Amino acid sequence: MAAIGTLPVLFATGNHAGRPAASAVGKGGLYACSTHSLIYQTDGSSWSTWATLTGTGLSDPMTTRGDIIVRNASNVTARLAIGSSGKVLQSDGTDISWQTPSGGGFATGATNVATDESTSSTSGTGLATAQTVVITVNTKVLVTTGADAYMSSGSAFVQTSFALSGANTAAFDEQRKWRSLTDTSGVQGSRTAYLSGLTPGSTTFTFQVYTSTGTAHFRYRTLIVQCLD
Repeated sequence: MAAIGTLPVLFATGNHAGRPAASAVGKGGLYACSTHSLIYQTDGSSWSTWATLTGTGLSDPMTTRGDIIVRNASNVTARLAIGSSGKVLQSDGTDISWQTPSGGGFATGATNVATDESTSSTSGTGLATAQTVVITVNTKVLVTTGADAYMSSGSAFVQTSFALSGANTAAFDEQRKWRSLTDTSGVQGSRTAYLSGLTPGSTTFTFQVYTSTGTAHFRYRTLIVQCLD
């Protein structure tokens, strides 16, 4: 029987009934017996006890599909059941648990209104059918507004943009607008604005429009909010 350093090589493992004849194993061979928790060694003609197996090894506390094994708050190996749908595994620096994601998690919200509605407002305003997206943001989002716009008569500059309320607040902002000159024939367009440095939390995005003069009509209006972190 070959040896590694001064330790003989383990020949086989099994229960006592499965232990081979000592003469069938090379001298010095070992057999780990699960029946008696012993390791036997052969001298080529008979087996003798070489060592006693101690400890029970790692027991499996898991019972259900999706379970995982953790060290709990008592520093004991324990079962952690699978979290409910949508939960994620999080650490508080000491223990782990299933939690609802705190950030936007790349969430997306959208609203579309096809109805033709008009306004004469020369500052940001909502239309008869309010359009809002309420979403839990983290710090960065993309916001797209767009519409098909035309004038009742004459021509004017029309704009779409949005306002924020909730965890983040901001009024209608021309720097985030889609703007175009249109007349009674109409024009269609959209713009995507990038916002960063937001305060994490539930934020309401409200679609708003305005016209530089006259009465402007807006239809097929779109508001899309995409979280980036």
